[in-house]
Parts: sequence; C-alpha cells; structure tokens
Amino acid sequence: MESNPILWIPSDTWFNFLSKRMQSILMAQHRLYTIHPPNYGILTGLLTYLLQSVLFTPQMVSSYVNESLALLRFRQVVDRFGMFFLHDLDLNRKICLPPVLRKDDLGVLKSLGVTLIKKTRDKSVDRRSPTEEYPLGEAPSWNDVERCIKDQPWKLMRSWLWSDNLGLLEQNACLLFQKFTTHVWTCLNSKWRTNQEPIRPTCLQDAIKCWTLDNVYAQIKSVSYIPCNADLRGNVPGRRVPSFADRRSLYFPTTSEDLVGYWKLLNTNPGYIAAYQEICSGLGGDDVSNLDSDISTLLSECQCLPFSIRIPGNAQNTQQVIWKARKQDILVLTNPEFYKLVRIGNSSRHSNTRAPPAHTPKKSLQISLLEHDGISQDVARKAVNWSCALQKRSHDKANKTGRAKNRRVPPQRKKKVQQKSSESEQEEMEEVEEYVDFDDEEEDQEYEGVEYEEDEDIDDD
Repeated sequence: MESNPILWIPSDTWFNFLSKRMQSILMAQHRLYTIHPPNYGILTGLLTYLLQSVLFTPQMVSSYVNESLALLRFRQVVDRFGMFFLHDLDLNRKICLPPVLRKDDLGVLKSLGVTLIKKTRDKSVDRRSPTEEYPLGEAPSWNDVERCIKDQPWKLMRSWLWSDNLGLLEQNACLLFQKFTTHVWTCLNSKWRTNQEPIRPTCLQDAIKCWTLDNVYAQIKSVSYIPCNADLRGNVPGRRVPSFADRRSLYFPTTSEDLVGYWKLLNTNPGYIAAYQEICSGLGGDDVSNLDSDISTLLSECQCLPFSIRIPGNAQNTQQVIWKARKQDILVLTNPEFYKLVRIGNSSRHSNTRAPPAHTPKKSLQISLLEHDGISQDVARKAVNWSCALQKRSHDKANKTGRAKNRRVPPQRKKKVQQKSSESEQEEMEEVEEYVDFDDEEEDQEYEGVEYEEDEDIDDD
C-alpha cells in the first residue's frame, strides 16, 4: 500500500455497481415516503447527500445533514474504508436509523420549505364530519371503522395504483411474490371460488392486483373483511397486530421448525417457502436483508391478505391455517395504509349528548294542570308540595314497625303564623282541594297543626 497501487476495474462492472447503489437509495426513499417517519426530513436529506456522492462530492450541504453525518461518523468511516454504508438502517422498524435525531425540528422543516402555521382550535370545524377525502371524518371511532370495513370497505379504502418504483425491486423478490400469490390462492378450497380457473400471475403488477379489494371480492363467494390496527394513531382498543410489511416473517419463515399443516406442505418443493429458503441459503447476510426488505415492500402494497395464523411451538393444526373461515365467510384482512383517515378518535357513544326524557316531570305536570284550570302558579306549587309531604309521611308511617309506632313522640311546638292569607288566596286553596287527593279525615286531623314548607323547590328529576 505504500507504493500507491492502482486497481483497474472494467467499466461495465463499475457503472453497474454505481447503478445498483442509486437504485437502492431510490427504493429506500420510496419506502420512507410510504411510512413517513417523524424524522422524514433528516433521513431524506441524508439519502440525497448519499445519492449525490455516487457521482461527485456535494459542496452545498445543509447543517442538519452535516450533523447527521457527524453522528454516523461519516468522515472516519470513509477515511478508513473509502466508502460509506448505512448498516443500521432498517425501514421495517419504527426508528429507522437510531444514531440520527428521531424527529425533525423547526430548522429542518423550514429548510424543506414547509409552511409553519400556528395551530388554533377551531370549534366550528368538526374533524368527525365526513368529507370527500375522509368519508368517515378525519378521526372516526374504531367502532365506525369496523362497521364500515365490514359493510362498505370501498368507502373507507383508497384504490390501489401501480408505482414505477416497484419495478426497481430485485428479480428474486418479484418471482417469489408471484409464486406466493399462486400457491396461497391454490390453498383456498375451490368451493369458495366463484371462478374455477387457477390464479397464475405472469408479472409483478398482476400478482399485486390479485390482492386488491375488487379482485378478492370477485374471486371469493362469501367474504368478510376485517380491519387492521397496525401503525394507526389515536385511541385504538386492544393489542396492536403486525402490519402487512411485518407479516413477511409469517409468510416467508426462515426456518422449517414449527411448520405444520399447509405451511409444511408449502415448505417442500415446489412450494414457495422452500424456494425462498433455497434462495436465502445461497446469499450473504446483506443480500438476504435486501431480499426481505423488498418482500416486505411488496406485502405492504397489498390491499388485502388472508387472515392467516401460524403460532410457533403449537403442534395443533387447528391454529396453523392460511385461510380462515367463520360463519359461512372467509376472513380477509385489510391494509390500514389504504384507510382514508388521519387517526382513530374516541368512541362515538361518549361524544353524543343524552336525549331528554319524553314526558314532563310529574310535579311540573300537576302544577301546569292546575294553572290551566285558573289557579295561580304560587298557589298551585304550594298545594302540590303540601300533597307530596302528606303522602310521604303517610308512606313512612305505614312502613314503620310496631315498636316504632308505639314510641312516644314529643309534642311539636306550634309556630305562629306571621301573615294571614288573603281572601282570594283562601278561595283558591278551597278550589285546589277539589283537585288534590288528600288522605282520610284521621290523617287530616293528625297533620292539622303541621306547617308545610312553602318555599320548597320542585324537583324536576
């Protein structure tokens, strides 16, 4: 090395290597755009710098990119190995690149041209109100999502569109996904199929179309769609289930252990699991990781997948299924990345105001009836209160035990009446006696000296 030797490389080998580097960076950026992590701006700036570095050394570098390069020890790695790789980058995890900052700050957002608007709470705007972009509102409840996915899944889910970036994936991943589609649909009993012709996609686009909402509905006689709560923000009940990208380990197991039933059959040639494990056995560690990442990307592009179950360590075949049926329906899981919503809101049953009772309260009704018959409101209120007090005391006396009834009650001190009722009020009270049902004469004599509470309020409850 002290003589500064020169290594000559054929041009086709060198430029093919540079082309693969650029394709890998573009696919990583496409995956970032799909998952949109909190530090999307930082990771985008870092990948842009690496993309420019394939052909030349960038001169204008943003401050947050320099900070990320320093955290990744970019200069030290390049000085030692002559090249730089993101070994810690894992696009299937929530934190894609741990060494860099985990969230974009205001400086990063401003450099990207994001318009910062101060958040103001507008009470006139209801995020739960439906719009064309969000049929159930921006924050529907989980119960509303379940009901809509079961009855009208097309209302909540976006249509699938082909992306040209999918054509940049590795050929092995595309071929394995096509074989996976063919073999999984073959596992479904023909009695559930509307069309008995086998499903054999000839290209990657046709293979992904086999898992669209329209095709699944057209191929299965009776299907029941199930919502998925993976990566959804907000108030989601229950435990989180794996996302479609994370189901790569479910459909493409790396080992043959704990595979029973139809999973074991697919693990024998010419099954797609056997083909996947055979390809992985001839690749290195980084190549296997790239293959798994491409397969995860393809699974995340599917609108639907079977409600498959494969529990490791469980020897019972009943829990190892690819297609699951329940109540005369085939269960199919829907991809939450296609849902037209921002987040899951609170339950709708807590947001609605309780409706008032249908009838007027009884005391208010008695007073109103007396008023309609010409009695003043004050006299009618006093009469109703007096009647209620007498009925309550009569009820209490009837429910007393014999010992309580024989107990000596001290005499009550009579209170002097401060003001006498006017002649008109006495006449109205005599008229009220015709409407109020008092007790017998003995009870009237007993409570003759009792003064009722004139100012007692009416309980409308």
